[in-house]
Amino acid sequence: DDAEDDDRWVATLRHLGATQGEFVLEDYGSNFGVVCANLTVTITKIFDYRGDASCTGGSVRVSDFEPMWMDMATNFQLDGSQVHLTRINVETDGASTRLVGDVDMRQLSEMTYELESDLDLPRLREIFFADDGFTASGEARFSGTFHKFEDGYDLSGSITSPLFGLDTDAGQFQFPSLAGQLVWQQDRFDMWDVTSTLFGGDVRAELKTFGTKDPWEGTFDAYYEDADVVELARFFELHGIRPIARAAGHNQMGWPTGPSGGSRHTGTIQLQPLAGVSLATAQLPSGAAQGVASRGDRPPDLTTTEFQVGGALEYAFEGDVIELTSGHIATPSTHVTFDGRTGGGAQTEIPFRATSTDWQEGYRLMTAVMTATGSPTEPFEVDGAGTFEGVMLGDLTRPRVEATFAGEALRAWNVEWGVGGGEIVVDSGYLEVRHGLFRNDGAEFGADGTFSIGGARVDGGEEINAVITMASFPTSNIRAAFGLEEGYTIDGPATGEVRLYGPYGGMFGYGQVVLDQPTAYGEPIDTASADLRFEGNGVRLDGFEMRKGTGTVTGAAFIGWDASYVFNWDVRDLEVNTVDSMPAPPEPLSGVVNFNIAGVGAFDDPRYEIRGTVVDLFVGDEEIGQVTASLNVRDGLLMITLEGASSTLAVSATGQVEMTDMLADVRVRVANASLAPYVRMFDPRLSPYTSAVVSGSAHIQGPLQADRVRIDATIEQADLTLLEYDLHNDGPIELRLDGQAIDIDRLRLVGEGTALDLSGSVDLATDALALDIDGDANLGILRGLVPDLRGSGVAQLRTRLTGTFAQPELVGQAALLNGRIRHIGLPHGLEAINGRVVFEQGGLRFDNIPAVMGGGAVTIGGRVGLAGVELQELAITLTGREMQWRYPVGFRSLVDANLVLRGDATAPVLAGTIDVLDANLLEGLDLGTGLFSGDEADPALDLSEPDTSVVPLALDIRVVAPASLRMTSNAVRVVASADLTVQGTYDQPQLFGSADMESGEAFFEGLRYRLNYGTISLANPSKIEPFVNVEVETDVRVPGQTYRVTVQATGSTDDQFALTFQSDPPLPEVDVIGLLLGDIRDPQSADLRAARSPELAQQQRIQASAARLLTSSLSSGVGRVVEESFGVDSFQITPSLGDPSSQQSAQLNPTARVLIGQRISERAHLTLSRAISGANRDLIVVLEYDQSDRLAWILSQNEDRTYALDFRVRHAF
Repeated sequence: DDAEDDDRWVATLRHLGATQGEFVLEDYGSNFGVVCANLTVTITKIFDYRGDASCTGGSVRVSDFEPMWMDMATNFQLDGSQVHLTRINVETDGASTRLVGDVDMRQLSEMTYELESDLDLPRLREIFFADDGFTASGEARFSGTFHKFEDGYDLSGSITSPLFGLDTDAGQFQFPSLAGQLVWQQDRFDMWDVTSTLFGGDVRAELKTFGTKDPWEGTFDAYYEDADVVELARFFELHGIRPIARAAGHNQMGWPTGPSGGSRHTGTIQLQPLAGVSLATAQLPSGAAQGVASRGDRPPDLTTTEFQVGGALEYAFEGDVIELTSGHIATPSTHVTFDGRTGGGAQTEIPFRATSTDWQEGYRLMTAVMTATGSPTEPFEVDGAGTFEGVMLGDLTRPRVEATFAGEALRAWNVEWGVGGGEIVVDSGYLEVRHGLFRNDGAEFGADGTFSIGGARVDGGEEINAVITMASFPTSNIRAAFGLEEGYTIDGPATGEVRLYGPYGGMFGYGQVVLDQPTAYGEPIDTASADLRFEGNGVRLDGFEMRKGTGTVTGAAFIGWDASYVFNWDVRDLEVNTVDSMPAPPEPLSGVVNFNIAGVGAFDDPRYEIRGTVVDLFVGDEEIGQVTASLNVRDGLLMITLEGASSTLAVSATGQVEMTDMLADVRVRVANASLAPYVRMFDPRLSPYTSAVVSGSAHIQGPLQADRVRIDATIEQADLTLLEYDLHNDGPIELRLDGQAIDIDRLRLVGEGTALDLSGSVDLATDALALDIDGDANLGILRGLVPDLRGSGVAQLRTRLTGTFAQPELVGQAALLNGRIRHIGLPHGLEAINGRVVFEQGGLRFDNIPAVMGGGAVTIGGRVGLAGVELQELAITLTGREMQWRYPVGFRSLVDANLVLRGDATAPVLAGTIDVLDANLLEGLDLGTGLFSGDEADPALDLSEPDTSVVPLALDIRVVAPASLRMTSNAVRVVASADLTVQGTYDQPQLFGSADMESGEAFFEGLRYRLNYGTISLANPSKIEPFVNVEVETDVRVPGQTYRVTVQATGSTDDQFALTFQSDPPLPEVDVIGLLLGDIRDPQSADLRAARSPELAQQQRIQASAARLLTSSLSSGVGRVVEESFGVDSFQITPSLGDPSSQQSAQLNPTARVLIGQRISERAHLTLSRAISGANRDLIVVLEYDQSDRLAWILSQNEDRTYALDFRVRHAF
């Protein structure tokens, strides 16, 4: 601010306009230049200098890259040498940029900008990476700063792209939502923190393109995770495989920036299976064979190319060379480890080891990988578990595989091979097997040789050249492997060796095979052997021999691969009963077969002839005789001639059958043929007294098809016998089968009391029935159908059978006239049956049929539901009055019954009421063996349960017997009442209720026992166990005294009764028992005798008991004889080993008393008693008279010839 400065002249420029200018910036240090052509500048001064500028057709040059054209427009503000650019819009080749920055005009190499740029990535790749081996696609936006300084520049910031594409030799990568940071300097171009998504996963990347090395090298590192392997496989165009997994890994792509081009990739990849998927391990687990067997019934999967996988791999590839290290891949069933390298031509060498529990899946995976790598391969059916270890060599499109294998539960070519192993080489379409050996269930199969994998070879090479050995190897496996299932049904364990060579369809070779117990066309053979010669067009069997039992088959044969044959076989001494292919009747066949079979022809046009004889043919005990037959097959015709004759029948058949259409014209005739033995073979229940002899003929015409054949049959004579009941036909029986319909034109059977007509039709196609059955049938025919059933009378039938075999319906009626039906196992049958059974839809109805059972009138009614021939709902009633039943055994009963059989036929219930009017046990109880002696029970009272259930029958029957149960014999008279309920089932009945004894008496050992009271109760639900409570009394007379003895018995029949003995006047129980057993010495001195000599008292009791024990059976038998001979009610001999008249005795003195009892009337009874030996042989006479139920008197003469008159009065308290 000097004074002289105030004298300077100052001029202010208010406006400046310039056009057609040019601005050039050349920075040689950084090799950076800008040219603004067609420059227009406008500057205006208001408060400060401001202006704008624009240019078109300019250019920007960065380093040695291709220059970019440029258009620019800007606004600026001047501040001395500083130019502040407030807005710059720059359009360049590949970018549209908006900048704000400052320029120092005194130092133009220094400038700084903030910018945003929209980038055209393909164009920028052409400018900056013109010589690099990749291309780019997409658009991006860059935000950052540009700093230009002397000898250099620095561009840094962030870049984003909605979809960035990078095309390399490895493929076209797409990076959606890409974002990252970059820096571009004179000697570097780097990107970092690059993020995007790829194949459904996340990607992080770094890009380095420039460096200080020479030659410059660019790298692109990508880190990815959770990528979808399916999309990855699709990206790399791996056709034929669809691996399911998520991938993670690292891939580095490097490329030189020089003119050599190309790229190199290195990286790792890890495959993670989906959640819940378990992968196989390198070790074969135990139980793998069982897993193979469990899927044996499932069809093989040959089409699935989708695999759940996991694994890892390190790789590097450059050009067409790929190096693999530490590789393994696994599925749920297969685990494979591998490494090696592959390239174009024959540079492949990949060692591998596979462990698999499912060889089908493992082989399918291998073929899928081969298809994906350019060698399309189709899998074949194979399964098993084991290991496969080897190396893959050569070109991947035509690899050579050398490996060893070991497996178990192996299956291939429809054959179960079992455990096996060996060495294989797969090369040029051949499978070479070395030392192959397979074992399965004692069978062995060995193979050494070469096999064509694809069948017939285009190069004309040999398809098979191998030696095959067998030991007990099933021939069915050979048929299955070579597809010889039709026309070659010979099965059995084969042992031998065969050498085969040439094409599959025309093999040559030789060998020998022996079959042990084979089956030829369904017929078991003991042994078979033959020498084999393969002659290209077929196999020749020389020295063919088969043996079966005593029979032999010898001959030779030639089988051509064109399905032709030549053979001649002789069969000698073959026993019919050893031929299993014949239909086997229940009765065995016997006879000897000799025949010859020879033929020349083709399987589709057979020509052969069979001539043979069966000598002494028997079916069981039924003689067929000698049968000769000739079967000639020629020109599509089967000519049949058959003759058979024996002492019982004659049969013949002649005719022909056209083999093509199976058109038959055959006539058959039989004479005196007994059908019953053959029917009985299939249904043994047929009565042995049933027979049927027929004579007739049949004509078979038309196609031998069930719906087209026609058979006309005429039975001229038919004689049927059911026990003593004979039936025969009245005129010829005419039957016709046509179109699966049997028409019965005429069928009439007659016999004693029988004349039946049957007519109608049966449709075999629909099983429909339409038969009319009319006439009279003798019920005696029932015995032939049910051997234990007896019948007589006539049933007049008027019925029609419709419906189907499964659901037949019988409508009509059967009128029974004077019928009688009885089962031999039952005591009674139904007689005088005169009524009507109505057959209606869904059942049959008993139309209140009157009958007689046990002399009483019976009415049968109700209904039975039917579903076809099966019984359904039952509702049958039986009402009977005053029926005399002989049941249970020993009883004679007069009863009324109202019974109903109801419920489902599978669980019927018999319910109702039986009123017992009178029931008398005629035989009574034999008390001669001892009162309450515990001997064997009367079989008539056996209530034991049956062993098995005859009928699934439930019971609910009430039995009411009001004072009608009687037990009457010479020794016992009892009257009782009962009210019982029978429940449970037929095989496990339950009996409840009680029986009260109202009156009764019994005679035992010369004593008359009177019933005081008695009850029998049944309440045990688990078994029938009567509980008895009974009391009886008797009078025992001794010199000078009469004793009233009371005996009470209580207990169940399954246990021993509890007995109590009392007397009036009272005596010790042992003396009471002595009185009952006949010891009539003065009981009043019993105590004194016992006190004086206890041993003597005991001896006397033993004597009395021993005498009964030794002589009870004898005296009982004698008593029955006397009673029957002399007409007395009771006769007993009471033994004793001591003399009752002797007061003391030290020795045994056998004796006895004779007792005779006679009932004079219902109220009077006389008893006579006398000792046979001893000191006192006087007669004892007792006359008892019951004046009423309460008053009785007894007049007696004792041994001392005194008389006594006793009165007895019953009083209830």
